[in-house]
Amino acid sequence: MVNLSNTPWTNPSSDDQRLHAILHAVKAAGKLASILEAEGHGGREREPTAADQPKYAADLVISAIRLADICGFDLEKALAARQAQRNKL
Repeated sequence: MVNLSNTPWTNPSSDDQRLHAILHAVKAAGKLASILEAEGHGGREREPTAADQPKYAADLVISAIRLADICGFDLEKALAARQAQRNKL
């Protein structure tokens, strides 16, 4: 797992920090959706492009790590539990 413990967002009880992490996740998800929409409509080139997909996927992961750090939960345990839950669906 990526270690972001030496980052500037280590105020664990800050509502602003949680909101900031969530907003960045939503922003990255929106950009990924925009890429997929463009590809689905004849591959029209507009920003962002398919080449940006890894960058925005990484932004989603970074935002999840930030949120876990800010809120004080173990992201790896949460991921394992969620995966197990989804596998039962």
